[in-house]
Amino acid sequence: MDGDLGSLILNRFDVILDYRHERMFLAPNHSWPKPHEADMAGLVLEQDRDGFYEIGYVIENSPAAERDLRKGDKIVRLNGKDVREYTYGEAFDLL
Repeated sequence: MDGDLGSLILNRFDVILDYRHERMFLAPNHSWPKPHEADMAGLVLEQDRDGFYEIGYVIENSPAAERDLRKGDKIVRLNGKDVREYTYGEAFDLL
């Protein structure tokens, strides 16, 4: 995986899908110049069946990699609180 092309990126463009030729065209729109705060931690979180968060992927040379976080590590507490008290979005934003 090289990255996630989701709504945080796509909302900065007018998107045209050419299904016939299997192409996508992106034209910057009014949202293009806005600051973009992405996942700056460099990891992908997955929630396990117990409600804890597990690291699913760590990007090389990222802050997560520099802290020696690895795929499979479990996050059970954030800011001194049980991680299950946070929604996925809240936990992601904290990281």
